[in-house]
Amino acid sequence: MSTETAITHAGAFVDGHQHANHGAPLPITDPGTGQLFAEVPGGNAADVDAAVGSAYAAFGPWSALAVSRRGEILREAAHHVEGHLDELVPMLTREQGKTLRDARIEITKAIDTL
Repeated sequence: MSTETAITHAGAFVDGHQHANHGAPLPITDPGTGQLFAEVPGGNAADVDAAVGSAYAAFGPWSALAVSRRGEILREAAHHVEGHLDELVPMLTREQGKTLRDARIEITKAIDTL
């Protein structure tokens, strides 16, 4: 894989922070070209345990928030995604082989859901 096209990510977001996964690298291939363009670390059992533990710990405080506050947080998330739409559309196209139009529709629907 060329370092010019390689995009690497630590792994996942757990507990509001980037979490460095410890699993074997997973190749990300552009289905339109067959070209490998990124590698991301897969998760192992400890990574899954960390994510599940974090979600379990967050469930109580999230549930205790007023519905209106949860809505505000999700609305903020939607605005954040919307602010990166032009960056996300080509990424989704490259990762999944969707047309630009289909990628934009999918992300827009995700924004609407948030």
